[in-house]
Amino acid sequence: MAEAAAIRRHNDTALADVFASFDVLVTPATTCVAYGYDEYATGVAAGDLCWGFNVTGHPAISVPAGLADGLPVGLQVVAPHGRDDLAVAAAERLLVSL
Repeated sequence: MAEAAAIRRHNDTALADVFASFDVLVTPATTCVAYGYDEYATGVAAGDLCWGFNVTGHPAISVPAGLADGLPVGLQVVAPHGRDDLAVAAAERLLVSL
């Protein structure tokens, strides 16, 4: 538990440095396009980029970003702690621009 808490503190510090220069962080929601329900167990599924912000407790929201190879892809907007309003505002702007 102590090691997990130390990793969380490290990640919080690194993200605080990012948010000192940027209002929000926009990343892909996953590292690949959608895959079939039966492919997850085969190892075909790639990483989910949302879990890291779930762990640190940063407000984050995912939005559809269009299609890649005919499959849906999404973006994730992450904001500093306590700034849910920034995450939602940026997500709304991204949706309007699609």
